[in-house]
Amino acid sequence: MSFLLEGKTIRKTREELLAEMPENLRAKIKVILMSPGLLRWLVDGIEEAGVAGERFLSLTIFLAGTSRLLSRPLAVIVQGPSASGKSYSIEQVAKLFPPEAILSATDITPNALYYMEPGELEHKFVVAGERPRRQNNETAETTKSLREMISNGELVKVVTISDGDGPRAVTVRQKGPIAYVESTTAPELYEEDANRCLVLHSDERPEQTRRILLADAKQLKGESTGLRRDQVREGFQCLQRMLIPLEVVIPFAQRLAELFPNEPLEVRRSFGHMTSMIKSIALLHQYQRPRDEAGRIVAQPEDYFLARLLLDEVFGQSLGRKPAEALKRFVARVRTLTGEHTAKELAQSMNMSERTVREHLAELLELGLITQSTPARGPIPAGWMIPADLSIREVRDSPLPTVLDVCGVDEEELQLPEMPADWTSADLNEVPF
Repeated sequence: MSFLLEGKTIRKTREELLAEMPENLRAKIKVILMSPGLLRWLVDGIEEAGVAGERFLSLTIFLAGTSRLLSRPLAVIVQGPSASGKSYSIEQVAKLFPPEAILSATDITPNALYYMEPGELEHKFVVAGERPRRQNNETAETTKSLREMISNGELVKVVTISDGDGPRAVTVRQKGPIAYVESTTAPELYEEDANRCLVLHSDERPEQTRRILLADAKQLKGESTGLRRDQVREGFQCLQRMLIPLEVVIPFAQRLAELFPNEPLEVRRSFGHMTSMIKSIALLHQYQRPRDEAGRIVAQPEDYFLARLLLDEVFGQSLGRKPAEALKRFVARVRTLTGEHTAKELAQSMNMSERTVREHLAELLELGLITQSTPARGPIPAGWMIPADLSIREVRDSPLPTVLDVCGVDEEELQLPEMPADWTSADLNEVPF
């Protein structure tokens, strides 16, 4: 962390900042870091900090932020319609990290990252705002430096400057690496950006809306106070400062590579996302994980178990094995409205935004599940034919190899105290950590 004092930048180390925190708080957090109930404490704490529901989403964002301490951190894009709570979830999870770990910006210009103070990006959790919905060449240029930083862990740019000796070339170098998160309402992302990131989705179900309303009511009744939230955030920030940036090794990495899907081509980056998630989970559990002779944290089968649980749906969609949950919910509702309709008529019947309906119709058209009965002509909207037998085939097989196949350990043998045996519920947000 740095601050100005008489024109000079003063930096404090992680150890110095940790030493300034209350001794009793440090003792409590150390016990939690050593406890088998660590994940339960994290999930409950995130909810106390203001995120209602969204357990898998918020925990994945938290682990992505924790991965900033690794040599290859994670990057996340949260997709969802307006008012779905995606940006709020990101903001509240980001507040659980200490100030020196975060770079928060609602907008980042193409050259901004190059000209930040040297070292300002190293092992930072960059929390960006909402990506523009319209994707064009200007947007692609804006995210170019982010793509390079996410992929390479540093930025290098050669620029020309002029001084008393005339023009000369200067190399601008900005070191990373960074963990990264942003949100977007755009239904499609640049492929170059999407395959460098984990693409997550906010929960659009009515059940999640109810959770949000009840959480608001709890605060209005005075049962959820700002003071309590501040205390929770301080505990999380202490936890982050207590994590030592250590190297993590995965003893079962070769077996995972042998069993990991080998198509489509994007799996080459997906494998890196999986291993970074395993490492982030092991790093979080560093007070409980064994070390090798070089002092490196040794990842355990439990770390792959949790990584697989969190990323199964993500990879199922990105690898073309499973349709998005939002599209499945749309199909479940629209198939009752058989026959020819316009997007506007469907939106009114389903009490949805017309824009969201158009996006889902375009997805179903691409999948060959519906037809456009009449094209749009000027002010006359397109007609869509909804067949009576409309359905999306549910692919239940996970694209990811099992813990038994990868680690040689049955899930029942894993050391998961205080965790439920059934973590494979179809309703992921209902899993009681």
